[in-house]
Amino acid sequence: MEKKYYWLKLQEHFFEDDKIIFLESQENGEKYIVFWQKLLLRCLKNKDNINLEYGFLRFSEKIPYNSELLSKVTHTNIDTVRVAIKLFQELEMIEILEDGTIYIEAVNNLIGKENSSTERVRRHREKKKLLEEKQQKEEKRKKDETNNVTDVTFHNVTGNNFEVKCNDNKDIEKDIDIDIEKEKDTHETSKRFNDYEIEYNNFLKENYKITQDTIDDSIYDNENKKETINLIKLTKKFKDVDKFKLFLTTAFDNEWLRKQNCIPSILYSQYSKIIIDIERNKSSPVMAHNDFNEEDFF
Repeated sequence: MEKKYYWLKLQEHFFEDDKIIFLESQENGEKYIVFWQKLLLRCLKNKDNINLEYGFLRFSEKIPYNSELLSKVTHTNIDTVRVAIKLFQELEMIEILEDGTIYIEAVNNLIGKENSSTERVRRHREKKKLLEEKQQKEEKRKKDETNNVTDVTFHNVTGNNFEVKCNDNKDIEKDIDIDIEKEKDTHETSKRFNDYEIEYNNFLKENYKITQDTIDDSIYDNENKKETINLIKLTKKFKDVDKFKLFLTTAFDNEWLRKQNCIPSILYSQYSKIIIDIERNKSSPVMAHNDFNEEDFF
C-alpha cells in the first residue's frame, strides 16, 4: 500500500484573520498561535473513519487530551496551554465534545495530501523544470556570445597583424546551420567552389600580403566555419569567376570594406551595395555599365 503524505496549507492571509489578530494581541499571543498550529498538525494523525473527516483530537480511544497531556506532546508550557484552550473555545476555534474529544473543524479546509507515486511525479517535474531553466540560461548565454563582436587576427610572415572585426548580422546567421559538406556533396559543386576559392585566396594574398597558411588558419579552420559557409553562399550568386573577381576588386576599392579585410561574412552582407558600386563604375575595364546588372550574378 502506497504511503500518503499530508500537510497544512496556510493561506497567505492567515495572520490577517480576526481571531489570529486577537490572539497575537494577547500578552503571550505568539505562543498561543504556535500552539494552535501544533494542534492543527496533530489533527493530521487522526481521521474519523465514519465521517472520513479530520479534526478529532484524542490521546487514545479511551483517554482524551487534557491540559497536562497537551503540554507534554506539544512541548508547551502548561499555563500557556490552559489559557490558549480557553481562548480557542471562546473564539469558537475548537469544540470540546461530551467524551472530551477536541474537535477542530477548520483543519479540513487546510489539508493537502499526495501518495508516494504523486510525490515521485512532483519531484520529477521539479527536476525537469530546473533542467529546462538551466538549458534556457545556457542557450541565452550562447546567443549573447554569438551577438558579440567577433575578433580574428591574421598573422602574416612579416609578423604584422591582419585584423578582422565583424559584427553579427542576422541575415548572415539565418543559414549558419548549413552543413558545408552538404554544400559540396557533388563533384560539380565541389569543383565550382574550388575555382572561386582559389580566386578569393589569390585576392587576399595580393591585396593583404598574407600567406596561404594564414588564410587556412583564419578563414577555413573548423572554429571559424561561419566564414567558409558565407564564402560558399556568396559564390553561388555568380555565374562565372570573372564576375566574382570584379566583385572582389570593387569591394577592395571601398575604404570601409577594405578596412574590414573583405572577409566573406562582410562581403555577403554588403553584396547589394557592392553590385550598385559596380553599376556606377562606367569605366570598369571588364564590362561597360549597360552590360552589367545584378541579375547577371544569379
